[in-house]
Amino acid sequence: MAGYESVIEERKTELFTRAFSNRTGKVDVVELGAGTWPNAKYYDMVASTTNFGVSVDVYGVDPNEYMTPYALENFEKVKSDKVKYEPLRGVSENLPFEDGSVDVAVVSLVLCSVEDQLASLKEVKRVLKPKTGKFIFVEHVLSQTNDSLRRQQEALTPMQIKAADGCRLNRKTGEVIKKVFGSENVDYEYFDLDGFWVIGSQIAGIASV
Repeated sequence: MAGYESVIEERKTELFTRAFSNRTGKVDVVELGAGTWPNAKYYDMVASTTNFGVSVDVYGVDPNEYMTPYALENFEKVKSDKVKYEPLRGVSENLPFEDGSVDVAVVSLVLCSVEDQLASLKEVKRVLKPKTGKFIFVEHVLSQTNDSLRRQQEALTPMQIKAADGCRLNRKTGEVIKKVFGSENVDYEYFDLDGFWVIGSQIAGIASV
């Protein structure tokens, strides 16, 4: 996914900058489906920028324990005493955090494959701190602009679920996020990425509590 991460870098940089702005001291972050943790560099960015002056404790929740060594390898590349990373084995539908205890939650190409999307998003909202909590999301979704692609995504979803660890190509994730957080609290864009076929229809944004 190196090619994808390169294309999406500008959007992720903008989202992390917005979500971490005006924060001081220690920021507690939960990243769902952290996997190999390609987002490590963005935490380093916000912690290293003098305008922020924060330290970041990231809890990477993932059901796949085999991803942990790769995540820790990416963590080692950060080389910042302002960023800490703790891998946790778990699922998004049952997060091991108290109500209102997390400053920022992050998902990136994760909500396509969670078993219960609505339950997962309710858990995200539950653990975020009232009034100040932010939820960063970057996800592929069912196309909103291309009828032919949308038909392909619908047709290929059963095969994709089996081949790609539960990934659904036909989810309307933006609508579910707005249902959980309230439309007035969700700011996101829909966009199409050339060259990524069935995962090229994407949303990126921030939800607030």
